[in-house]
Amino acid sequence: MLKGGVTIAGSWVAKSHTGSITRSLDITKALCRATGITFVEDTESFFQSLMLASWIKLPHHPEFFVIGNAGGPGVIVTDNFEKEHVSLFKPEIVPVKWQQKYSHIPWTNPLDLLGDARQERYADAIYLLEREAKNTIMFVVLTPQALTDVNLIAQSIRDFKVLHPKQGIVACFMGGKRVEEGKAILYKEHIPCFDYPELAISLLAKMVKAKEIGETFYKVKKVSRKLADLKLKQIPVTADRVPKLKYPVVLKASTPHSSELYHKASVGAVTLDIRNEEQLARALHDMKKRLKKYTKVQYYVEPFIDPGREILMSVRRDSDFGTILTIGFGGEWVQVLSDKIIMIAPFSQSEVREALKELRGYSALVDQLDITRDIADIAVLLARELEKRKDLELIEINPVRFVGKKVYILDWKEIKQ
Repeated sequence: MLKGGVTIAGSWVAKSHTGSITRSLDITKALCRATGITFVEDTESFFQSLMLASWIKLPHHPEFFVIGNAGGPGVIVTDNFEKEHVSLFKPEIVPVKWQQKYSHIPWTNPLDLLGDARQERYADAIYLLEREAKNTIMFVVLTPQALTDVNLIAQSIRDFKVLHPKQGIVACFMGGKRVEEGKAILYKEHIPCFDYPELAISLLAKMVKAKEIGETFYKVKKVSRKLADLKLKQIPVTADRVPKLKYPVVLKASTPHSSELYHKASVGAVTLDIRNEEQLARALHDMKKRLKKYTKVQYYVEPFIDPGREILMSVRRDSDFGTILTIGFGGEWVQVLSDKIIMIAPFSQSEVREALKELRGYSALVDQLDITRDIADIAVLLARELEKRKDLELIEINPVRFVGKKVYILDWKEIKQ
């Protein structure tokens, strides 16, 4: 799917065309994820993805094998597969014929055929791989060098495809005009060929994910914990009544109209790391002065939690799609980073954990201690909570803080319909 109307100007034009059905870009992506549709963001990717979908049939749980004639591009291709979380085939046995003929070239993935590789070496690698690694998609890379005959290599790939029409092959011929004739040879046999590997691998990754969604039904696992157990205890305070507390604490303010103090930090409705009763009295006095324009303000304290990884999570009702989940990096950086995923219910923990890989900062969720399982559990619980609370339009927790193996909901907001 290629969606128009993703900018303000584009949305305005769409109002007078069939494109008037355009919706939020994030919701569109979520809908595609939920239904196994491949979403792309530019015209070139759209037509290239059509080519891939028409000419390549992905097997169940496909793995890829990279073949090329230069070490540098092979490393770049491998890096891109890794970034896209796409599996590469891991060869365990070296084919006897390869060992006999090319003992100086390790049978690895990526397979570097070296710069002097000609038609015969490419053909040997492709035919041997077809025998040794069933259900593997070949990703054939070519960069023109002194001894490279581009057209002959393209013809050998084409001839192989004629003999093995079900074998998936994607080519990447990097060389501009020097490889144009070779690419044309591949196109005639419906072998997709790209100028550079990044777009090819990105589209292949989208196809793999879409196929997995289409084939797999994830069962929602039982969640033993409760959201109430993750919330911090809130103790009301006033200038006249300050209960005995265990310090340090955090002072916060709220109003019956939750939208008034929606972003507490920006209006000065939160004070952190208060160490004693004197500091609390001063912080309460200062906060009241800052918030004097608001009515019916309530003040409360809660335990101060050590720093940790912070996530924003929310669920809201949509008139067309039902419950929509948002997960992103939270706290005060949520507006700056804008690194988030959106999903449409129903979803399972496994689907949430898979979607989290799309976050730019995904590595921060799995470094040292993997918190994706906890995030997925909370996502399922939030969706259930909104389903039960028919009076609510939105529930937002920002942030959820993960400190070691402990999980804390630091702020909980509700907006009624």
